[in-house]
Amino acid sequence: MKFQVWKTITLGAYKTAKTYRRALLSAGFEIGERADEILCKIRVSQTKVKLELVDVSVRELGLKGSTRYNAICSNAKKLGLQLCPAEVGPALRLAHPDQDYNEWLFIAMKPVSDSDGNLRVFSVGRTL
Repeated sequence: MKFQVWKTITLGAYKTAKTYRRALLSAGFEIGERADEILCKIRVSQTKVKLELVDVSVRELGLKGSTRYNAICSNAKKLGLQLCPAEVGPALRLAHPDQDYNEWLFIAMKPVSDSDGNLRVFSVGRTL
């Protein structure tokens, strides 16, 4: 199945999680406590790389209702998609400042453990 590219972003514009954090805060974005915990654990590209993203719903992946995260990722891979590097979370937030209000985008990525050992993924959202 072919999915349409939704947005192209560049990874590697910031070389550390610390510089991503500074850029996010100076742009006026909030960083939730859990997001901040996993931000310091991500691997950041040291070279600039363009990455094409798709915006796909659970239904478009052939799933219905409440679905486990591993099933979502598994179906995405079966349909030819790949998991994103975790860096997509902060990079997308910076590249998508005009996000619609009350829209939440969850990054399909390998989960990262927070300080409590819970597995987390980045979400990019905009509230009033």
